[in-house]
Amino acid sequence: MYYLLLSITFSAFVSITMRLSDKHIRNNMTMFLSNYAVCILLAILFGLRVNTSAFSEGVIFPIGMGLISGIMYLVNFILLQVNINRNGIVLSTTFMKLGVIVPTIMAVVVFHETLTLTSIAGICLALISVVIINQNPNEVKNQNVSYQFSLLLILLAAGGFTDSLANIYDKCGSASLKDLYLLCTFLFAFLCSLIIKTYKKQRFTFADLGWGALIGIPNYFSARFLLLSQMPATIVYPVYNIGTIVFVTITGMIFFKERLSLNKWIAMGIIFLALFLLSI
Repeated sequence: MYYLLLSITFSAFVSITMRLSDKHIRNNMTMFLSNYAVCILLAILFGLRVNTSAFSEGVIFPIGMGLISGIMYLVNFILLQVNINRNGIVLSTTFMKLGVIVPTIMAVVVFHETLTLTSIAGICLALISVVIINQNPNEVKNQNVSYQFSLLLILLAAGGFTDSLANIYDKCGSASLKDLYLLCTFLFAFLCSLIIKTYKKQRFTFADLGWGALIGIPNYFSARFLLLSQMPATIVYPVYNIGTIVFVTITGMIFFKERLSLNKWIAMGIIFLALFLLSI
């Protein structure tokens, strides 16, 4: 439980730090570059344990999965930053965690797992919550509102697909090479950030580098402590997802003065139940 609570705390701090950095960042790719540089350094210092005998099991798969995961990590960070700016920290984090429905569906399609009644109920509730969030009688539907809601759905899909990659590695990859997979994920995310930064000709600023480093610390330890958690998945994932949402929601309301309409509160209650059902 200790590692799980730490993972929840650091996961929430990723969103909180990104929210705090919103008005200070001038070059987002420079920020992401600094973030992943810190993650790589921490992965080498705390996570990577070179076991040469494990390399006989094949390194192509963890490196290849790390490449795909690295690209998606960067995509998720970009989408999270955009959504926090437009939709607030509470809804953005909630939709990212709601992406758990994607690996659930992928488990059925790819690994031919059978959906339980609780999983089906969870998916249905998740879809209902999405509809409720998009319905607000006090708001006039316009192109801007539709665009903001579309961003949330894209964040959900991207976050869910990234979680699916981790699930695929857990089922198909070598447990002894997990540290290599995590390191490659951060390394390829760093390289993608560097390529985009070079193409956009963004400059380095101390603010971008500093905030990126601050984001990188909780970013790494959230992933690391989740891997270290030895508790059953039926406990880990509902507690991790719901715990992060609760932490961020309270922080958003107290420190960032974010307010949710009644229909959004109802939808979030349904999301809590949906996440729990999807994880048991």
